[in-house]
Amino acid sequence: MGVSCVLFGWSSRAAADDARPSIENEPFPLVVSHDKHYLRAGLEVGGILAVGFVDYLLNTNARGGTLRPGESRWDLRYDWPTLRGKLTGADIALDGNKLPTNYVSHPFAGTLYYTAARSNHLSFAESFMYAAAGSTTWEFFGEIRETTSINDLIVTPVSGAAIGEATMQLAGFFQRGRRNVGNGVLSTLFSPVNAVNMWADGAEPERAAATDALGLPNDVWHRFDVRASAGVTVQEATALSSKATYGDVGLGIDLRLANLLGYASVAKRSRIFDEANISGVSFDATFSKGGLTSATFATRVVPFGFYARDASLDEDGVLRGHGGFLGLRIGFEYGMHDYDRDRTRPLDHLAVVSPLGIAAEHTFERGPWRVQTSLDLYGSIAGVNAYALSDYRRRSATTGLPNLVASEGYYHAAAVTVRPGVEVAYRGLSAGAEMRLDGFRPITGVFDDQDKVDRSIRFADQRARLRANLGYSPNGSPVRVTLSGERRFRAGEVDGTHASRTETSLIGSLGFVF
Repeated sequence: MGVSCVLFGWSSRAAADDARPSIENEPFPLVVSHDKHYLRAGLEVGGILAVGFVDYLLNTNARGGTLRPGESRWDLRYDWPTLRGKLTGADIALDGNKLPTNYVSHPFAGTLYYTAARSNHLSFAESFMYAAAGSTTWEFFGEIRETTSINDLIVTPVSGAAIGEATMQLAGFFQRGRRNVGNGVLSTLFSPVNAVNMWADGAEPERAAATDALGLPNDVWHRFDVRASAGVTVQEATALSSKATYGDVGLGIDLRLANLLGYASVAKRSRIFDEANISGVSFDATFSKGGLTSATFATRVVPFGFYARDASLDEDGVLRGHGGFLGLRIGFEYGMHDYDRDRTRPLDHLAVVSPLGIAAEHTFERGPWRVQTSLDLYGSIAGVNAYALSDYRRRSATTGLPNLVASEGYYHAAAVTVRPGVEVAYRGLSAGAEMRLDGFRPITGVFDDQDKVDRSIRFADQRARLRANLGYSPNGSPVRVTLSGERRFRAGEVDGTHASRTETSLIGSLGFVF
């Protein structure tokens, strides 16, 4: 794991290196190293599958399966024709389960599979393989009362790795902090499975040699942003709606780690990292008139990449230099947003599971000045509400639509997302901007009711967000005041019927960054 230490590392002569444990950038260092427990990891994944199977038998209809006439909930229905259809691909399709089942329940199961393996001291790649094996076993031999789901075979292990690795990195971070109640509770909260396996092994985490006033490790770069906000949102007029203004309140939390030597410090090095050393978890929610109008949970992990940094102190003690990384990216996102608070259209729910993407970042520093640019570009499988569906239903019959769209209002899509960003900081002042563009197209030809689907009906959805902010933190204080402007756009098409909505928000927030 020594090669995984790379993202913004600093030279061995840097003072901060003296406070670092002996193993560079090991995400879960132990006082006494433990061997990898492959067998126990497999048994734990098997136990999770067994519990899920019992639940599936007891609650088949609620879990997306179908009981045939005359069957009882305990009928196993293992027969060769059914298994043969799954093995040959005849019974493999995009399933018609509800959006939360496909993009909440299955990611939760994938997280359990992944963390069971990762907490048994397996690598990122090995843990992903265990999650994939658990998902495949479930699809072929667990969900016996439905076809094998293409989307679940992808969503379960990818989202499990994206969520499980991000939360375990946080658990490992708090384990390395000062021994206190807060760090103990947080490390357990972010990965209960890891806490159980640590207890079973009698493992003792290697503590950081130096910690800050909160007891958090000084040897791992972190930025934890906790905030509350208030503002106004203006939703523009459409053919169905008039322009309206709303008052909003919100809260948010953004937890980011770069578990790599020398992040934003004196360094001269370049290397490959391979232990998911960059990760983040975020959650935000907005309320208006006593109701939830927006909420998003998201994770981002860079499991492998290349890092280079060249930064030093000049004769006046001023930091000068630059650095950056380029890596493979995975991620998970589930959220809802109310683009039509006048109820002309339903709440917009959307899930994005990204198995493949790139993340890049470059930082230039000169004394109190810092300029950081970033870019995320990734492909995903997504669960997307057809935004124009309600408009289409007002004008046309719904015959020929996939059952999933007709009954649940969403479809499985292939998605592409691009997210460039820039931030300029001078001492306690900062100004930044970020743009996000998402395009969604349905995955066709593999619906579970394909013989009833009109292939000529076209679906397409897009969304965009542009955000700019100005922030200030008093020198040496964790308090941060931010003023943000945000512009959102959502559009969709169903068989020539178009729908779109634009909104603009002005938001002030007060929070703590530490």
